[in-house]
Amino acid sequence: MKRVFLLLAVLNIACFVNAQTVEGIQVKSEDDKIIINYRIGGSTDAQKYNVTLSCSMDGGLRFEPRTVIGDVGENIRGGRSYYTIEWDVFEDVDEVGDVEFFIKVYLVKDMTPVPVEPQSQPQTEPALEREQQPVSQQSSVAVKGEETFNRKSFFAYTGSSNSPLGVSVGGVKNFGFYLSFRFGSSDYYENYMWGTLTAGLTKYIYTLGKYRIHAYAGVGSSAEVYEDIYGDSLSESYFTADFGIIQVVNFLSLTLGLEVISDVGTYPVFGIGLVF
Repeated sequence: MKRVFLLLAVLNIACFVNAQTVEGIQVKSEDDKIIINYRIGGSTDAQKYNVTLSCSMDGGLRFEPRTVIGDVGENIRGGRSYYTIEWDVFEDVDEVGDVEFFIKVYLVKDMTPVPVEPQSQPQTEPALEREQQPVSQQSSVAVKGEETFNRKSFFAYTGSSNSPLGVSVGGVKNFGFYLSFRFGSSDYYENYMWGTLTAGLTKYIYTLGKYRIHAYAGVGSSAEVYEDIYGDSLSESYFTADFGIIQVVNFLSLTLGLEVISDVGTYPVFGIGLVF
């Protein structure tokens, strides 16, 4: 699903350097990526810049994200209406807390023609390219991480061919936790009930278009309680393991998996739910 940032953004005013600023910084999320848009005010297409992106999480030391693409690095040409940096965040970190981003821009080359004062003799020497000492300009944007895109949960109907009724709750962050309960009954015995309770972990795997895929695996216990033909109440319990995938698209989740009940059998698990 497309993940939506709920941002409390704080923009620091950038300092002016040669009538240029880093300005208009905007941060949003698309799937598991952070998209940062910015402008270089006062720049022209005759100028080239080196651009660096760094960030600080939860007030810690700054670091430069590694898995970034777009308008970052060396020889970024000026004069454009906006620039974009894309960070595949979960390739560098497992969790996103409070994040503050910093963009530094260094002017490294200016090929703007030098104005020539009128002279009595024709100007014979060509205008020289001006190599400038790097000058930096910086702006930052802070993102409050308590409601960022990796804070996601789901609630779903889940059942198996053995226990067709049930519910599951859990998280679909990079790492998450889930709990499932399924039950069913049969006419084979009087007052027959079968129940399964499992718990385990979820793990983000991959984003494919608008689909986000998570794996899940857990263990638990299954129990059957029934009354036999003689009217006696009997019960049995079994070790149970289940595993599968959770597909997330928009606000929906789709669960496909298997439950393995010792000494009983293996059954398909299916489910559909809401992500919030």
